[in-house]
Amino acid sequence: MRNTHHFHLKKFVDSDCFVVSGASGFTPLESVVAHNGNKSHARERGALSSLTGFTLIEVCITVGLVALLSVSLFFIVSPAKRFADARNQKRLSDVNAVLNAVSQNIGDYKGTFFCPSGPIPIATSTRMASGAGSYNIFPCIYPAYIQQIPFDPQVIGAHFTSISDYDLGYFIVLNTANNRVTVSAPFAEDGANIFATR
Repeated sequence: MRNTHHFHLKKFVDSDCFVVSGASGFTPLESVVAHNGNKSHARERGALSSLTGFTLIEVCITVGLVALLSVSLFFIVSPAKRFADARNQKRLSDVNAVLNAVSQNIGDYKGTFFCPSGPIPIATSTRMASGAGSYNIFPCIYPAYIQQIPFDPQVIGAHFTSISDYDLGYFIVLNTANNRVTVSAPFAEDGANIFATR
């Protein structure tokens, strides 16, 4: 009588495992499980390799976004203070420019400031402007010693139209005790004390 083997292949739901059973004889499960196990490991290795590492484009995009956020926060956080600081920096640059021009004039005239408007005010700091009660300094320094006209970036009335119509918004005084000249910006913001002395 011929020996007949009946095998039944059952698959577990949602699984790659199979069970082989028969009425007689035996087929090892190891070969079926190992075959399907190898497929699972291959899929896992493929998934891991696709997740590891970043491309150069991804890194560049991330760095660009961080830089953009940093610049945005710089202006979003207290923008008024940022603008005030920038104006104060201009004031500091301006008073140094005026003082440099005065120093060059003094150097050319052997230690004396030569000016058709008269000597630099002493004792009391005086506004540099063309109007009455001010010190008309520009004929003494422009254009020989200064080419760009500095004036306060925000104070009301500060302007430059011509040598006969201007208001720098900055002040000047000569200390006779040490013969030093001070140019100041009394309208500086945020309580800043901006001046230059030489």
